[in-house]
Amino acid sequence: MVPAGSIVTCQVTSQTTFTQSPDDVIQAASSILASNGYGVLNTQEQDAGVLDRVLNAGYFAFQATLQVQVPTAFAQPTDVLSIVQNAFYQVTGSYPTSASVPSVQTPGSAIQSTGLPGLSSTGIGGSASGVTSQATSGLSSLTSTLGNIGTYGVVGIAALALILVLIVGFAPNTREVARAIR
Repeated sequence: MVPAGSIVTCQVTSQTTFTQSPDDVIQAASSILASNGYGVLNTQEQDAGVLDRVLNAGYFAFQATLQVQVPTAFAQPTDVLSIVQNAFYQVTGSYPTSASVPSVQTPGSAIQSTGLPGLSSTGIGGSASGVTSQATSGLSSLTSTLGNIGTYGVVGIAALALILVLIVGFAPNTREVARAIR
């Protein structure tokens, strides 16, 4: 039982949208929760890092931890988690790939473990470059990541290369140099 006024710690692994960062997604999901009467007291975010951001062309996974204060009683902590997952779905268009409720703090008591494990931060990005608490070999991580470039990563790199070619091709100095060579 989760009494009204309890603080439920929810962890989800979600993804960004093309135009929203992890912070933007968390803020939008928090706003949805707040508009439905749930207080979001604290949020934290972890993502797989810059390499996944570049290789996945704007869409990449991240892990969010939210402390949600519930306005009504719930039978199970996972009921609250379902509401949080739905808020992330409304923002990103896809449900979180993993989720957990590691703890609940009922009014006037200490934080209690639910017995559910917290989410691991390794592999957040869906590749070997996930966030880890220990240092990993940079070369093996980079090699694995480059071996796992997805369709969006290839398209993103190709689009960036095309933009650079167009910028260089239309720069005034480049045209003057081309005329001088003729």
